[in-house]
Amino acid sequence: MTIIPDNGILRVMQRCRLLDKHYEASFPDNNEGMHDAIEWASQICLGWHISQDAEFTAKVTSHAAA
Repeated sequence: MTIIPDNGILRVMQRCRLLDKHYEASFPDNNEGMHDAIEWASQICLGWHISQDAEFTAKVTSHAAA
């Protein structure tokens, strides 16, 4: 996980090894934003974030068909 503070926002970058993809999101630069950023990055890393559902399903389906 990489967190870059930039003019009142936190830019967060995290890789998901399972999906072999990098993700990026922005959060407010405060305590709540830092908490949300860490939670988001943890979910992305594990492939559990709701935004990854379609990608995960496609990957599992393609492996099952092979």
